[in-house]
Amino acid sequence: MSATTNTQEITTMNIVTRIYLDDNGRCTCEQHAGEYLAASITANPSAHIHTTPIGTWEQMTTDDIRLFGADISCDRC
Repeated sequence: MSATTNTQEITTMNIVTRIYLDDNGRCTCEQHAGEYLAASITANPSAHIHTTPIGTWEQMTTDDIRLFGADISCDRC
């Protein structure tokens, strides 16, 4: 009789430390930000609010999300 070992594949998830919420309720991380938001983040990396032609995005950190008490995650991740 042989022993069978179950192995699980361990995957590394992207740890998102900042998420952006727009004035229409959309959520995105930096990796999935559209061109306008990505350009604004690149131009002003320390800004917490980014105004683009299609909306205003507010940066939230993981600490902000915990304080907010909601399950907020990127719409595309």
